[in-house]
Amino acid sequence: MLLLSAFGLAQADSTQPLSLAEAVRLAQGNAPAIAAQDAALAAADALAVRAPQLPDPQLIAGIQSLPLAGPERFSLTRDSMTTHMIGVMQEFPRREKRRLRGESAQAEAAVAGAQLAATRLDVQQQAAIAWIDAYYAQRARSLIESLRPQLDAEVSTAQAVFRGGGGSAADVLAAKAAREQLEDQLDDNARDFEQAQATLARWLGNDAAQRALAQAPDFTQLPNTPAMLLDKVEQQTSLLSYSAREHAAESQLRLARAEKKPDWSLEVGYGHRGPAYADMLSVQVRVDLPLFPGQRQDATIAARQAELDQREAERIEAVRVQREKTAQLLAAWQAATRRVERYAQTLLPLAEQRSTVALAAYRAGGSDITPLLAARNAAIQTRLADLEQQRERARAWAALNYLMPTESQP
Repeated sequence: MLLLSAFGLAQADSTQPLSLAEAVRLAQGNAPAIAAQDAALAAADALAVRAPQLPDPQLIAGIQSLPLAGPERFSLTRDSMTTHMIGVMQEFPRREKRRLRGESAQAEAAVAGAQLAATRLDVQQQAAIAWIDAYYAQRARSLIESLRPQLDAEVSTAQAVFRGGGGSAADVLAAKAAREQLEDQLDDNARDFEQAQATLARWLGNDAAQRALAQAPDFTQLPNTPAMLLDKVEQQTSLLSYSAREHAAESQLRLARAEKKPDWSLEVGYGHRGPAYADMLSVQVRVDLPLFPGQRQDATIAARQAELDQREAERIEAVRVQREKTAQLLAAWQAATRRVERYAQTLLPLAEQRSTVALAAYRAGGSDITPLLAARNAAIQTRLADLEQQRERARAWAALNYLMPTESQP
């Protein structure tokens, strides 16, 4: 699987921008965790085929009536009563037990399948979040770089006002300091982008992580409604393994109860005693005798019942935790969505208007550049805060989008 995945990665078109959907797809093909769970599922499926079968027959070979004293002692041929035996023995567990063993093995395979599905969605979610972090770090870099001409112009304005007899040398220095602070923000952004790219490389490989990023999908729409996500918490993949484990514990309990019923085995042997006596055929039937169930079978039943109670309690707790997590993610996504709308409709326009008014006032003869620089810095921070809210909304969207498999997942 890993070789095929590597081949698929090599075939990716590195000249095209990397979309979120492609990043998720490449991560699935490049994840050792998925390959490991896939192998675990294959092993469990193979064991499920074997579990309900009859055990292998056993070959029996031996010597009977071997003399230990006299002239024929330890001779295999001189005493006519010495019998050379060969035969087979077959155990026959009850059909009910074989069926329950098969069900138990299938339940374990279902656990492995649920874990594979959970691992696949976790990889998708982590790869999507890594792509989102890199995408918004890239957008922040573009925003900060786009502000350079404005701050250069303000430095030129402060110098022109000072040469014209207004302002002060301190104003020029303050404008230059604001311009350098922008470079400091660019350094912070470069760090964030490189960190996000390193995380993306973990999931996709270095070559794919170096590609330019395509436009983001629509983060304002969820594939499932909030009500559906909360109502179907137990269908979310992270909980499927709990249900599967509970079912497996139920199968083990039924099997433990069936062990109180005895099994039997059949043994058929052929004996050769020499020319003086006829050859012999022996047939034996053996039956288990569960004489002390309180110390054996009942103890096993009690243990299996306790394990079932444990699995049930774990599932109930996991449902509560998952419902809380889902509600928190929904609250985060909804709050970030409202904030992004507020930034677009109110905060960003107000910040730009404040900068425009402050610049006009300074050009008109304002004696201090401080209000202009404060307004410009507030505008920059507002735009960066808007991007951060968009990133938070996208991260919550990714977490909600990969709670359960849907056809609409990018």
